[in-house]
Amino acid sequence: MLQQLLLISLLGLRWTTASGLLCSRIFPSKQPPFTADSVRPSDVAALSFIGLHEHSTELSTVLSRLTELMTTFSPGLISHLSEETDGNTPPFLQHGTLVEQAKEVALYLQSKKDVDVNQDWTLVLLFVPVDQLCACEQVPSEIKRVVEEVAGALQLLHSQESLDELLVQKRWYHDRDDFTVTLQDTPFIRNPSSSGKPLSEPKASKHTDELMVQMWTNLLQPSVDQHKTEDNENMSILPCPTEDRPFLRTEGNFPSYHHSEASHLSQDFRGTEMPCKHFGPSDSTPSSVHELRPGDIKVVAAVGDSLTAGNGIASSPNNILDVLTQYRGLSWSIGGDENLTTVTTLPNILKHFSPNLTGFSVGTGKQNTPQAFLNQAVGGAKSINVPLQVRSLVARMKNDSRINFESDWKLITIFIGGNDACDHCDNSQQSSVSNYTRYVQESLDYLHKEVPRALVNLVEVLHITPLRELHQDKSLNCPTWLVNILCPCVITPKPDSEELQNLENTNRGYQREVRELAETGRYDTRSDFTVVTQPFFREIVVPRLPDGRLDRSFFSADCFHLSKRAQTLMARSLWNNMLEPLGNKTFLLEFNSFINLRCPTKASPFLFTKINSPPVTTTAPITDTSPSTTTTPSTTTTPSATSIRVEPKCPTSVAVWVPVVVGILCLLAGIIVTWLILSHCQRQKHKPGKDGVEMKGTNF
Repeated sequence: MLQQLLLISLLGLRWTTASGLLCSRIFPSKQPPFTADSVRPSDVAALSFIGLHEHSTELSTVLSRLTELMTTFSPGLISHLSEETDGNTPPFLQHGTLVEQAKEVALYLQSKKDVDVNQDWTLVLLFVPVDQLCACEQVPSEIKRVVEEVAGALQLLHSQESLDELLVQKRWYHDRDDFTVTLQDTPFIRNPSSSGKPLSEPKASKHTDELMVQMWTNLLQPSVDQHKTEDNENMSILPCPTEDRPFLRTEGNFPSYHHSEASHLSQDFRGTEMPCKHFGPSDSTPSSVHELRPGDIKVVAAVGDSLTAGNGIASSPNNILDVLTQYRGLSWSIGGDENLTTVTTLPNILKHFSPNLTGFSVGTGKQNTPQAFLNQAVGGAKSINVPLQVRSLVARMKNDSRINFESDWKLITIFIGGNDACDHCDNSQQSSVSNYTRYVQESLDYLHKEVPRALVNLVEVLHITPLRELHQDKSLNCPTWLVNILCPCVITPKPDSEELQNLENTNRGYQREVRELAETGRYDTRSDFTVVTQPFFREIVVPRLPDGRLDRSFFSADCFHLSKRAQTLMARSLWNNMLEPLGNKTFLLEFNSFINLRCPTKASPFLFTKINSPPVTTTAPITDTSPSTTTTPSTTTTPSATSIRVEPKCPTSVAVWVPVVVGILCLLAGIIVTWLILSHCQRQKHKPGKDGVEMKGTNF
């Protein structure tokens, strides 16, 4: 039986430069290894590839250079590419499915007389095609098709969920000593022609060098013993095997998080205890939105993107495919599964005040399913899609027998902008701040025109750039390749780059413009309708573990969407924002801090609006932030306290001449004191001692 290591690589584009030097020490095995976990580069007798295509010219170049590097460890290495004199990909690796290519590779290796099928080790690189994936409706079926194709190829070499789940369930990393599968998610290589900017030959060479170094690095166990090579622009690293880590990396000799840390990443999170005494509705249904109590709300509704649709909220930490599941019943602003003791959402909080509340979503499914009800958020949506969502929402409210459209008070939450930020570097005009604001305004205008008795929560888009750190710490094993597809404008910019600053400016622009839009009074022309900006997402503090690393339990398997644990804090924060007056709203969310629910009081029983909020007692806009400045709120755990303390002003009634006179007097006093001290010292210097000897002093 042919012994094999199988490496699955998910590839895409990484336009950086690199170069490499050969390793000086080989560390060969003293005898042929019996298990895949103890295979060294020098033990590999054959190197093969699956998943190449005719257009993969750059990848072919990368693999040719990788083959050359492997040959320095194993001079007799057999490879398809080394046998091609023109450097092209072998014809049987350019066509067919992964399964068909796997069959061809197996036959090829069995036909080589130089390979001992009972003793020699083969390294197979299987490249998974993901070029057809996009953030659109066909993603679930496309991912499923790709995963099934990979599973078939692995099954053939070895004789349905995400790739991580596939390895865990099939246990191909641990079921046989002479066979193992290791998942690599970088580098990610797209067809270079898709960029539209052909590269010069020197730059293209550096690019392929970098990709080769990255691929080689992924094959080895992490090590601090690395050769550094320098070109004219950059420092790059070519790692080499070391005496303590000489093996090719497998799940057996260097397990990844889904085997060693799965228990730590548990996303189970309890519900919330209701601290408020029962505050029922108003004695009679209020006619003014500025006198609206939580108990007066009869209908909840929401529009937005995947964070409201509920993508991946209950997914297991290593099930990337399940992030496509929309857990609408767990959604922070509109979900209604179970009750507050087990699931913390805004509707479950409101049920304590309004037991007959309706409109919330339950279970899973898309926006057009019955269980979605008034959760009309769509995964992958941008601001341009929200006007259509609100029209669908209003139609559902008008046509549902459970809702009295004219008399029921409605609470509508709008949260949009994350996908606009993700796309702004590729579509700067479409995702501009002005366009974003225009679509939000169009949505609000429609609600203002069509919906009676409504309070609209306009939640500021989250500060998205801190999430980059999740994909910079490689120890977290986040699927950066996937987020590079879904949100390239957030992940790919380099630190301190112009692209990153543009992202920050756009992000802050979205926040600022919706805040100003709501505060213009445009939506305060009727007593039964208003829009209130809720800013708790303006600043975020990413959660950390005791060792300083980011805590993945607040995120879904893709390290991008938010888990049930994070959604719990979002629901509490939104509720608290609604009970905070304008000018004193919390605009910082610390994911790893505990957030108590606020409660209405007898003095302030209403949900706060611009009209019923007390005037701010400071002349400065204490809640405003800009791209370069951040205002840190003073938080508290008492439900009735405000989030930001207004510092008392210093008195300004002192006459202008007083400081001048005081300064002159102080100067004169200082001169006099100095003169007295010097005179005293001088006298002491010349004063004789008891024996007639002059005493020596110390000068100041």
